[in-house]
Amino acid sequence: MNKQIQVLRLARYFIIYGYKHNLFLKKLIKEWDDPKDIITRCAQMQVNMNNNYMVAITVIVKMLTLHCKHPKKYRDKTSDGISYCMNCNSDL
Repeated sequence: MNKQIQVLRLARYFIIYGYKHNLFLKKLIKEWDDPKDIITRCAQMQVNMNNNYMVAITVIVKMLTLHCKHPKKYRDKTSDGISYCMNCNSDL
């Protein structure tokens, strides 16, 4: 399997996991409802960290996702006979 596909699947898993974890933490914050309590502050800090991680992972996924349609004028072959796209430099 292509390493890029593995990274994209793993990133999507972490985004889904982070979203579910944030839902749990927000429910915990709502139940405790005491801004001075250490548990509430830790949960809020984790929600903020998860949001930052999810934003970073989303940026990585967007960078790895190819938007090239590989037009024929950009296709070429290496000396080994492997065809690739000169526009996005991916193997075809």
